Amino acid sequence: MAFPTNVLHLATECNNKNQSAAFPEGLPEWFIKLFTKQGDTVLDPFMGSGTTNAVAQRMKRNSIGIEIMPEYYRMVEKELKPVELYLLEKQDDNESTYCK
Repeated sequence: MAFPTNVLHLATECNNKNQSAAFPEGLPEWFIKLFTKQGDTVLDPFMGSGTTNAVAQRMKRNSIGIEIMPEYYRMVEKELKPVELYLLEKQDDNESTYCK
């Protein structure tokens, strides 16, 4: 049973991007706003077209997307702004270097 207070009303249009289960950006945006703050990490275990990852990036959240279909991964990889991560490793007592 659906009550008026637990139903989300969102535009039905979305940029399908050749992915059959794409959804509007408003859907992940609503949940990201509700459950996270800037700097938090959002996990999308079924990345698909990357909508959740793109919205998380726009909202200044980190995101992890998991996808088993190589063609979807390549599509999302091209669209999302690349982010490089570095690990600061201590070499000796006086020197530190960055590793990619």
